[in-house]
Amino acid sequence: QFCDGSETCHATLDCRAGTAVPVDDGVGCTVDSCDEVGDVVVNAVNNANCDNGQFCDGSETCHATLDCQAGTTVPVDDSVACTDDSCDEVGDLVVNTVDDALCDDGDPCTVGICDAVSGCASVPVSGCGASVPSSPRGARLLIVLFLAAAALRELRRARRSASV
Repeated sequence: QFCDGSETCHATLDCRAGTAVPVDDGVGCTVDSCDEVGDVVVNAVNNANCDNGQFCDGSETCHATLDCQAGTTVPVDDSVACTDDSCDEVGDLVVNTVDDALCDDGDPCTVGICDAVSGCASVPVSGCGASVPSSPRGARLLIVLFLAAAALRELRRARRSASV
């Protein structure tokens, strides 16, 4: 038998048992055994020996010489700005919860609504006055428009004065 080592013959003590073939490779996640049919030591990797039972940190793997390797964290970001993204260990799933508050544009005449696929949308409030942009970009545009209108009025006044 290969696995129990080479037996020897002693001149007065007869046959002596061999020393068993060492099978433990020192790697905690391998299943170590001796194969009598193939006359080899087998150190089979077993990923299940590394599983920490946590979904969100990914699937751990067994490396034949480096032991257990960490899994790749489950990606949770759905690239939609108005969803709160998280990983649920209890349900073993990724959660992307819509949050309409993240769509507030500061305009009292619109309601921000979050769509889990397309993102934020501003819906006009029925019966509300003129919508005024309140974002920095919208506010700058509004100021530029007011200044341009004032400049045109002054230009018309100056032309009327010059023609009289």
